[in-house]
Amino acid sequence: MIFGYVVTYDAAWRLDAGTESGSLDEVLSGEARFFDHFHPDDLPSVEVLVTSALLTAGTSEDAFIEAYRRPVVQAYGERCSPPRDQWAPLTISSVAGGVYAGCNYVEAMFFAERRAYIVTWALPFGTEPGEHDRQSLLAFLDGFTFEPRLAPVATTTFVSSHYGYEVIVRATEAVTAGHVQATLEDVQTRRVDALDRFYPFGTMEQVLLATSVPIRDGMSNAAWISRYLDGGGTAASDRCIPPQTEWNVVTADGRPGWQYTGCDFVEALFFVGGRAYVFAFAKPGQAIGKYEWMVLAGFLRGVTFRPDRAAPA
Repeated sequence: MIFGYVVTYDAAWRLDAGTESGSLDEVLSGEARFFDHFHPDDLPSVEVLVTSALLTAGTSEDAFIEAYRRPVVQAYGERCSPPRDQWAPLTISSVAGGVYAGCNYVEAMFFAERRAYIVTWALPFGTEPGEHDRQSLLAFLDGFTFEPRLAPVATTTFVSSHYGYEVIVRATEAVTAGHVQATLEDVQTRRVDALDRFYPFGTMEQVLLATSVPIRDGMSNAAWISRYLDGGGTAASDRCIPPQTEWNVVTADGRPGWQYTGCDFVEALFFVGGRAYVFAFAKPGQAIGKYEWMVLAGFLRGVTFRPDRAAPA
């Protein structure tokens, strides 16, 4: 499971399992610990290599492919690592990818949830691959299932000095921190520089938002909610927010809060240490369902409130 896949293969084959999920540079090093090695019992000179690597924040699939190809192309020429537009399309377990032949191998590459999967039918150096090698790789892939969420993921702690919280996120996740103290109106209007923004899937169209607002002296939590929902020219009905009686109770860092669905976002609200904390997963122009709730719930599991460390109002 270390590389995030499951495969059914011939029981007579020998498997030397990798021990460490690596970065692209580590995969390019060729060290055995970054690959699962399958040895067909009837083909002693053939090895099937399987590995995967997370795409770093801001890295596109095409950029990953070019970085992966570069050392081979520089050493042996493009014939030994053809560009993506020369790959034959291939779909396995509903994941689209491509298959191609190099100087002494046939290889397939796929991308699932920001993880690149590379499966190689490797031949002795100097041996040109044939159609039977391609068919052998395809037969191996027939038993392949992608399970990227089973792969271990390096994490880091993002500390929000402005908004008084910490959250555990994937080390490869792109984050844009807000840099101004938020007001209630800023949260209503989603003012960009008053929000921390997280991009767990590497696309601007799916973003986790986080911020907090100091509650004015004398204002109750109920009054803050009422003003948040109905003020600033963005009434609750305009954002498809249901009545508070229909909100779901959730917890983060042991603190109770509420979660509800808007037009194209799911949002959670907490009151901690004199501050209102708002977390949302937004997909502009798209419907929100159970999956989006799960994404926000996963984010909330990593949250620790630090209201005493928030920037002063």
